[in-house]
Amino acid sequence: MEKDFEQMFAEAVVDTFFKLWKNIDKISLGGGYSLKSYLYSIARNTAIDLRRKHGYSLLSLEEQEAIEL
Repeated sequence: MEKDFEQMFAEAVVDTFFKLWKNIDKISLGGGYSLKSYLYSIARNTAIDLRRKHGYSLLSLEEQEAIEL
């Protein structure tokens, strides 16, 4: 299972930077926005997408346990 997370993490990093590169012309760094905030948003959304793709729950362990009870 640890290997799965390592592969998913590597996939998320590659996907994040690919999406940034692909959309760099659409990114406006003015108005108080920074490249860091764009990267964070892309990385977060990519991680959520990959968790869904690989069938991992988006709930915390506590939430999962509450549902199972």
